[in-house]
Amino acid sequence: MVKPKKILFSLITLCCLINISCREDASGLVKNTSQKLFVMSELIPGEQVSVEVSSTIPLLNDYEYLDIDENTIVNVSSSEGVYPLKYSHKGELSHTAVFTREEGMNIFPGELYTVSVTPPYEDVNAVDAITKIPPEPKFEFINIVNFDEEKNQDNPKLRLYTYNVQLDVERDSEDLDATRFYHIIPLLREVTIDLGAPVIGTYTNNFYNHVDYYFSTGQKACFELKDMYGFLVDADDLEEDEFITATFTAEEEIDIRENEHKFLHFLLYSVTEEYYSYHKAISNAISANSYNSEEVVLDRSNVRNGRGLVSGMNVRLDSTSIR
Repeated sequence: MVKPKKILFSLITLCCLINISCREDASGLVKNTSQKLFVMSELIPGEQVSVEVSSTIPLLNDYEYLDIDENTIVNVSSSEGVYPLKYSHKGELSHTAVFTREEGMNIFPGELYTVSVTPPYEDVNAVDAITKIPPEPKFEFINIVNFDEEKNQDNPKLRLYTYNVQLDVERDSEDLDATRFYHIIPLLREVTIDLGAPVIGTYTNNFYNHVDYYFSTGQKACFELKDMYGFLVDADDLEEDEFITATFTAEEEIDIRENEHKFLHFLLYSVTEEYYSYHKAISNAISANSYNSEEVVLDRSNVRNGRGLVSGMNVRLDSTSIR
């Protein structure tokens, strides 16, 4: 799960930095034109602790991005203690710095974590954010109802598959610590080749190139993400006996033959309310073809004195057989 998570994290960071940290809004809502730190981090049990740090650029001032390097102090703390992170490398964007903790720190569900960043600049505020790690998510069930295949007239190796999937997530309205918010990604297609003998090989592709989602049941609880893969779910918006039926399309390079068995893999993330609100707002703005950082995202950031999002998450990989 490390590689898919890195891809997902890069997508989140790219979108948010391009839309927010590159410039502040010029509508007159921005009162403070000084630069602020922009912090993105997802804390997930079993995965490396990583924090990305950049800076904003006020639109009406002649600023450059702050030089974020090893002189910046980044800590992650919990009831277990304070854990310094080390400067690791530049991120997808050259002005973004990545800080990591290689070992000696574990992330636990139910625990509160504080990420703090102190820059080596007297006129730039230090920032911090608090998040709680949700419990491990769980699918109640995943069923492939059907899928259709459409050949690509220009490329005989490509097929456009339309999947119709029924699924449900674990929910407990009486448990205050139960997961309410989810991010679901139909992730991998895997084919095992069976020639009447033991399996002789596997093939797993990268992220699907999804084309929209349609929800025939559970649509009130589901929200398609325009800036990332997959869709968000607010389990409180599902009726007691209601489950989700999602239809989506994916372009693939391999067809199913008689001697192949096909599986569809899903990444299920339990996420915080801040994560849900933040990325839903971004997707709404993208759909509306407008973006006002002050109105859309800044009031949803949990980074005190700065910008961005620090979110606790938990993840599970599940799969179901197509054939």
